[in-house]
Order: sequence, then C-alpha cells, then structure tokens
Amino acid sequence: MSKCNVLLVLSQASLSEVGEVLGDHMRNVVKESLVTIMLEEAGSLCGGFHHPAKSSGYARAGSAKGIFMLNESKEPIIRPRVRRSGVPKGEVDLVSYKAGKSADALSSSVIGHFNNPIIQRCVIHKERNIRSYLSKRHHSELATLFSLLRKAEGAEAGREVVNDIRDFLKGKSKSALESLEECGEDLIALHTIGAPSTLNKTLLNTNCIENAFNNVRRKTGRVKRWRPDTNQAERWMGNPLRNA
Repeated sequence: MSKCNVLLVLSQASLSEVGEVLGDHMRNVVKESLVTIMLEEAGSLCGGFHHPAKSSGYARAGSAKGIFMLNESKEPIIRPRVRRSGVPKGEVDLVSYKAGKSADALSSSVIGHFNNPIIQRCVIHKERNIRSYLSKRHHSELATLFSLLRKAEGAEAGREVVNDIRDFLKGKSKSALESLEECGEDLIALHTIGAPSTLNKTLLNTNCIENAFNNVRRKTGRVKRWRPDTNQAERWMGNPLRNA
C-alpha cells in the first residue's frame, strides 16, 4: 500500500481501526522487504531475468508459496525458487528465506540492509510470551527476574540474570524455556554494547514505537470530519508523530 493509499484509508478509518490499518501496512512493508532481499539473492546466483549467468551453475525455477515469521506468527509469502543446473531436485535453500522462516522477518530485513546491525528484542513482549506458558503461581517470580534484567548494566550482569531466568524455567515449562532460548543474545543486546542502565527503560522495549501509534489514535480520534481532497490526513498524522 502506497503512502497516499495509507493516508486515504486512515482518513476513512474509525478510531478503533487506525491501529489495524497501521499494523497491516507495516506487515506489508516487512513482506516487501523480505521479497526484495530474496530476489536480490536469487539474482546474485542466477544473474538477471533477461541476462542469466549460464556459467554460474544456478537457474531460476519460478516461484512457490512459502511462509515467514513475524511477531512469532506465520505469514504467507510468495518466494522465488532457484535450482542447480542439471541436478534433478536440486533446489537451493535461499539463505534469506531460511532466515525469514526461522526468525523474525523484520530482523532478517534489517540484517539484509545494514552492516552488522545490533538488534534488541523487546523485553516486555518476551516476558509476556514466556508468562503465557507458565502457571499463575510462577508469574510473580518471573516478573521479579525480568525487573532485574531491566535494571542490569553491562554484558556480564545481563547474562547473569538471563541464566537465572533459564534456571527458573527449567522443569516448569519446556515451551517457556524454548521461548527464552529462541532470542539468544538479542534479549541483552543493549547490555552487550555497554550502554548505561539509564537507557534501559527506553531501549529495552518497543514503547517508543507503540506510543507513536497511541498518539495518532488519540489525536485522530478527535477529528469529526475528514477531507480526503486535502492534505488534512497527512497533517493530522504529522502532528502526533512530532510529539511522540
């Protein structure tokens, strides 16, 4: 969806629909980024569509339905296929598609576009996900441990708390433990770069992003009449984002 189309849809959306519209738009942006990365990888192996690299040993094999992971949910995607020339059933597993299937596709897109990026997972969302696998009697202690993680400073302190969380989860829930292990060092990326703990409150979560969405919902909810023939929607979007 283009910028103009997003603004037009937002101009017609109710307050309860604004978040859904923005969420759908961001989901499409992530999907388009992943498709672009996969096409670039296929091109590096096979050459251009109209100028294939015949000596490369690879050839395009059309496309197929696939999935990628976003916010721990499976999303459909159309992926390019590449095969080894002259090899029956010699389909190549694209590195970018494997990353999109096994990890958050947004992370995969960031990794594909930036040189050695540092990715910090949202501690709040990870705590909620782990808590969903645990009995209620364990929720309080889990909250205490994650509170210590938010206050920790430095890689050593961060790893120490993560190890405590790991020990706490062992024997209580295999799924909760797998959820913790799944994110690896991304859960303490901020700690590993030596950032002061005063930044943890802001950078260990996605509140700064969600606050922008909330500001937009709150401000646009006051509009009684939208005029799609003007730049009103763009101005109403800009004002709350400026103050986010």
